[in-house]
Amino acid sequence: MKTPRVAGSPFASGLSLILFLSFALTPLRAGIPLQDVQVVTTDRVDFAAGGTIRVLAATGELNIEAWDQPQVEITVTRSAWTTDTPAAKEKMTRELNLTTVTHEKKAAAELVLATVHKRSNTIHLDYRIMVPRTSHLVIEHRIGDIVVNGVTGGIDAHAHEGDILLLLPSTGQYSFDAATKFGGIHSDYPGSWHSNAVTGEKTSQDAPAPAARIHLRVGIGGIEIQKLTQDAVTPTT
Repeated sequence: MKTPRVAGSPFASGLSLILFLSFALTPLRAGIPLQDVQVVTTDRVDFAAGGTIRVLAATGELNIEAWDQPQVEITVTRSAWTTDTPAAKEKMTRELNLTTVTHEKKAAAELVLATVHKRSNTIHLDYRIMVPRTSHLVIEHRIGDIVVNGVTGGIDAHAHEGDILLLLPSTGQYSFDAATKFGGIHSDYPGSWHSNAVTGEKTSQDAPAPAARIHLRVGIGGIEIQKLTQDAVTPTT
């Protein structure tokens, strides 16, 4: 089995590395002792396989993994640097709790996960979302990376800035339409390729129904699509 690359690999824009260094080096630039404060929440929603899950207004690191449970589990880590004093850390904790991820069933087969931002963009978000394996995903992402692992349903993902990495079971059938405005594309699947004024790329491949439809768009960043072989294990519980 090939070792999966992570989003932010050399083929892409390098935006993830820039964001990481900017975040990680904050205490050094400030010249004063700072503390990384975190708030972690986990929610579970009953949701049958085969439905549509919409992830709206997300920003940061978005990781979506398939499992064989009739539920969606949403774990969100919010973090930010603040002065290393009890009062400052208590205040930052209150501010982190103001950024929430809501979940609402629009219908029996549709679930909407929306991030409500009430503080500044100095807050970093890390999502780990477990979904039924055959879910259809619709993702609207702002800045940061998207990783989708083991989902066999259709995927419609848009990212303004960041990389998209898909790990798709090799036993599935897929129809692809992927494009970047500024960045590269790598795919383990065949398709027709086009360059966009040197800065961007596009690839597409049609497959007959019931192939899952994969539609990907990135403004600044890269796209990578990898095959998961049968010996690759994705979570089941």
